[in-house]
Amino acid sequence: MVLVREPAPPLRVEASTRGEGFTLLELLIVVVVVGILAMLALPRYRQTLEASRAEAAAAQAELIASANQMARLDKPPGSQTYETGEIVDNTHALVTGGYLVRQDWSRGSWRFYAADLPGSPSYLAQALHRLTGGAPYESWGYQVTPEGTVLCLPSPCDDPGNPPAPSR
Repeated sequence: MVLVREPAPPLRVEASTRGEGFTLLELLIVVVVVGILAMLALPRYRQTLEASRAEAAAAQAELIASANQMARLDKPPGSQTYETGEIVDNTHALVTGGYLVRQDWSRGSWRFYAADLPGSPSYLAQALHRLTGGAPYESWGYQVTPEGTVLCLPSPCDDPGNPPAPSR
């Protein structure tokens, strides 16, 4: 008995169907759509980020103003502890006197100033935005008056190029 093997049927390669992958054109369209969405969302994200930092700076200026008022209540009338308009850092009299905590006051894009009355300007504290590239607003800040009002510099708030109004 002789065994004869039957030849195997030829392999049939069929054209791939659309359900097996993406074409280059489809991938290109997705990349373009994602790019357009990112282009629209990025400026809004930066503006929101800068507005939240501005809120934090206004709150920090209010904290410095409160510390300034406490320090003035503790010292004799008419005496001056530090120079008006002095930059607040860890060597400042409000920090060394225990009215403000030690922290990295120069962190970020803000500089904080305190005014020691009497004879100083009509503010207790300032938060001024440092000039940095890429920020929606370039040169602006906040002042806290002796009455506790937060003012925008330059005024009014929310004009183009001016700081956002504090939410308080």
